[in-house]
Amino acid sequence: MEEEDGDKDKEDNFKKSSLSGSFNINFRKMKSMNQEISSQKNIKEKKTKSINEKINKCIYSSKELTTPNLSDFFNSNVQKEIEKDKPSLGIQKIKQPVNLISIIQCFAHLIDITEGILELKSNNFFKEDEKNKISKSYAILIDNLFFPEKYGNNSGVYSIDSFYDLIIKENKQLNHLYINSKDLLNFLIGELHKELNTKKTNITLNENNEYEGLNEKDALCKYLEIFTKNNNSIISKYLYGLLKNKIICQGCKKEKYKFKCYSFLYFDLSEIKEFINKGKKNNINLLDCFDYYNKPEYLLGENGLYCKNCKCKNTTTILNSIYSSHTIMPIIIDRGDDSNLNKDKIEFPDELDLSKYVEYKNSSKHFYLCGVVSNFGLSNNFGKFEAFCKMEQKSTWYNYNNEQVSACSVDEVHNKGMQYILFYHKI
Repeated sequence: MEEEDGDKDKEDNFKKSSLSGSFNINFRKMKSMNQEISSQKNIKEKKTKSINEKINKCIYSSKELTTPNLSDFFNSNVQKEIEKDKPSLGIQKIKQPVNLISIIQCFAHLIDITEGILELKSNNFFKEDEKNKISKSYAILIDNLFFPEKYGNNSGVYSIDSFYDLIIKENKQLNHLYINSKDLLNFLIGELHKELNTKKTNITLNENNEYEGLNEKDALCKYLEIFTKNNNSIISKYLYGLLKNKIICQGCKKEKYKFKCYSFLYFDLSEIKEFINKGKKNNINLLDCFDYYNKPEYLLGENGLYCKNCKCKNTTTILNSIYSSHTIMPIIIDRGDDSNLNKDKIEFPDELDLSKYVEYKNSSKHFYLCGVVSNFGLSNNFGKFEAFCKMEQKSTWYNYNNEQVSACSVDEVHNKGMQYILFYHKI
């Protein structure tokens, strides 16, 4: 009411002047403009709120599960079986690929995903058809691993022959002696997501189209719209994060943005080492990998990207960043092939702080180490892979060497073998 009275007094004063007519018109125009600006501001605020709600809903929504508590199983059973000199949660050895069992063990110990898949199994999600044969076989595998007594398995060792035949022998891209850890993990994540995806679009997690926009929020909102329309699974719920590319044309200084999802981070150790040596550092720390990822990338002259505004290729600056992370963050470390295998020791923390590297303020930024895949051999092709896993932050570490399972110290996790995959879980 006070604002309305003030406006009325101003209007009366204008009417009393000799130019009351023109002032009256200008006053009404000014008032109309103020109302329009206020309306635009409200629309902008609502749009921003809508984007934030969409990000939060898409990335951080969660659901309580009712499956048997796997941590309780660990506390009550695993250590007891080990003390009896009896293997527990072991997997029968296979000849090739040598890294498959270790990857399965670490992935099976990702408690959120495993409990979610077991929940689907108990609710008869998996039917007798070909549409979810890999995810169904994997559900049977983890059910046997964690609850062997349900299947009358007193040995504590499980054979993955049927799962192996399904994912290796029936897939040409995986049907050879050695499969690198990146391809194996990518295949497992991609196939599980595709088969468990309630949207049924047949799009794997990493096949969603990038969306390019001149405005960061518009590009983000559009990408999230595309992603949520096509993806809804336990995998996308716990593994999905967002990468951002800010692209700057140095000719016209125009900016554009791209977003795309990721299910694991991938670091090439040879490139990281070269980057570190320029900074005159000798040791390799995991955070050096994140520094390397965030460094600006320059495409000079004709090697630059085509600019629609300049209508030609110009020198381009690309700024890469992790926009958001999620509950589980796998990190793959590429040590090269047998001809140039990098055996350097990597320092990685038990608690990982990514506050400096993750942009979105509500994103997970503090993680604890929950799984490691290490190689104890002299080459990738004929190495000896083992897994180190734990269920929760304060749980005991266990070493999984095919059939043999033993409790181990955190010192062994950090110092035994060459680490290839690190699994982190949000604190």
